[in-house]
Amino acid sequence: MAALGDNKGNSPLNLFPHKDDRTYPPLFSNSKPACTVEEMDAEIRLVARFHSLIIWRIPFSMALLCFEFMCIICHLYVLSAVYILLIANLLPVILAPFLAPHIRKSTPVLPFLRKRYHYSSLRYKTAELSFFITGMFLVLWQLFNSVPAYPVAWLYKFPVLLLAASLFWRVAAPIIFSIRIRRNMGLIE
Repeated sequence: MAALGDNKGNSPLNLFPHKDDRTYPPLFSNSKPACTVEEMDAEIRLVARFHSLIIWRIPFSMALLCFEFMCIICHLYVLSAVYILLIANLLPVILAPFLAPHIRKSTPVLPFLRKRYHYSSLRYKTAELSFFITGMFLVLWQLFNSVPAYPVAWLYKFPVLLLAASLFWRVAAPIIFSIRIRRNMGLIE
């Protein structure tokens, strides 16, 4: 059978490369990869933690707003929820100029992943510090919460419930988001 190469003596283009065949393009070469599996895994986990912190603010803010509306309907004026809502949402913006000189730039292993989730080291550090400070204010709110006549008894324990839900989210959400990211990348089925 005649070879399928051109008449200049070039080897034929192999459309179905095999493992033993060394004529496949450099994309599938056995040379050192651009990044290791451990680096990719660390990057995915980092982006998942960042994404969970960003998403956390949405249900957290909605819970604080619902609490405040329930108190207003019952003619109770508890401004602690409003202050914590402002801290959770404005603190990352306020902290950014102060932390910017101290954040070192890292070389992205998966730049498309960072771009898709709008990740930057500065945004991650400000979101993480904001989460911690907001948690401290929730603890202070619970410790110094006076016992007003809430319409329902569990409203008195609302800061602790919100803190417990936030800590559960901080532990569980990055795991779920990292699995989701790996599934979207085609790394797992």
